[in-house]
Amino acid sequence: MGAVLLTETVKDCIPAKPEQFLRNFYNHLQEESRIEYGTDPYSGQWGAAGEGLNVLTMNPLKDYQAAQDYAEEHCDKWGPALAIPYLGTRKTYDAASKKIFDRISTASKEVEARCVKIHKEVQSTKSKTKGCTKCGSSVARKYIDQYCNCPVCGKKHSLMSASQDKYLNNAITKLKDLKKLKRSKVPGAGTCYVIAAVAPE
Repeated sequence: MGAVLLTETVKDCIPAKPEQFLRNFYNHLQEESRIEYGTDPYSGQWGAAGEGLNVLTMNPLKDYQAAQDYAEEHCDKWGPALAIPYLGTRKTYDAASKKIFDRISTASKEVEARCVKIHKEVQSTKSKTKGCTKCGSSVARKYIDQYCNCPVCGKKHSLMSASQDKYLNNAITKLKDLKKLKRSKVPGAGTCYVIAAVAPE
């Protein structure tokens, strides 16, 4: 099996103490990836990358390219993700844009809440197993994860009913649409981060 280096740049709205902010950012990357692509451990997506984020406390590297080079040299296939600081242009959003972020946060929480609700519904059925709609495997309820992805074929939402899948996808679509809304930024110099991880594929 191979592996792919994944990177994501964080430049906006970084607090003075960024550790928890960056870890939450990485957790959301993984959660959204698993909802979107399933739980296949060799998907080559963020959901297949290592758990946890190591926020490096070294002096910021000189620029974005230096951070990318550092990621290529130091990221490990089975290790945690790295948050690599570098000097760049940070951007602060205006008031209207911050409201959009609030709506995105609310929509993201709604997606997670619907995942929890559907998982409880699937777990509460009388049958001890649930059939995968993609590969046909019979999965014991105790092995059904919170996204109802099949542990055999890794296909997303494949242990849900059609109505449950539609209910969840409506929330996912709303979240995607909100993320497409234009946001205005005011640039300024400061410390930015490259989030980097290696995912098996």
